[in-house]
Order: sequence, then C-alpha cells, then structure tokens
Amino acid sequence: MGVLKQMALTPSFIYEKDKKRLIDEREMTMKRLFMCLVVLAGIMFLSAGCESGGGSSTQVRFQNNSGNTVSAIWDGGRAATLAPGQTSDYQDANPGTHTIQWKDAANNNLTSVGWPNLVEGERYTFPY
Repeated sequence: MGVLKQMALTPSFIYEKDKKRLIDEREMTMKRLFMCLVVLAGIMFLSAGCESGGGSSTQVRFQNNSGNTVSAIWDGGRAATLAPGQTSDYQDANPGTHTIQWKDAANNNLTSVGWPNLVEGERYTFPY
C-alpha cells in the first residue's frame, strides 16, 4: 500500500516542481523585459533632450491694451514694462507651463495672474 501511495503522490510532486520552474522562468523573463524597457526609456529620454540649433523656437511677447502703464512679470522676473498701447519684442521661452503676472507699474499692485502652457515652436502674444 505504501508503494501505491508513493506512486500516487509522485505526479503531483513533479507537477508542482514543473509549476515552480515555469513561474521562476516567467519571473526572469518579466525582469529581463522590464530592464529592456527601462533602458529603452532612458535612451528615449536622453535623445529627447537633444536639440539642434541651440535656441528655443517658442517665443512670447506682451501687449498693453489698457490705459495704464503695466509690468509683465514672467516666471517671477520682470519681462516688460509697457505704456498704454505698447507691445514688447518677442523673447525666447521654454515650452511648458509658466506664470505671468500683470502689475500696475505706478504702485506695483498685482492686477491679474495666468498660467499659460506653451507649445514648442509657437509664438504667443499676451495682452493686458
């Protein structure tokens, strides 16, 4: 009876052993695939930062359509102080989200804030 019992247990033991081996192989394949994806993402990330030409093709300018002299503050730095009806020259800017603040030039009071999202290669005019 002991031999029959042992024979009955042998196939399931072999099955469990094969099952573990298959799981181990699958895990190793997934690890290799993950590492390939990480390397590919790194290559893409590094190559995306490479630009030819050196300058940004995205540009911004500021326009004062009000009756007061105003200052345009771009990402925390004064970009232009504009008299009524005046428009600044274009300035290079990086694509992405920025902060623009308009302040009254006479008393430096904040009058409006915006968060434009710039697209590479476009020219923008921000009116006040």
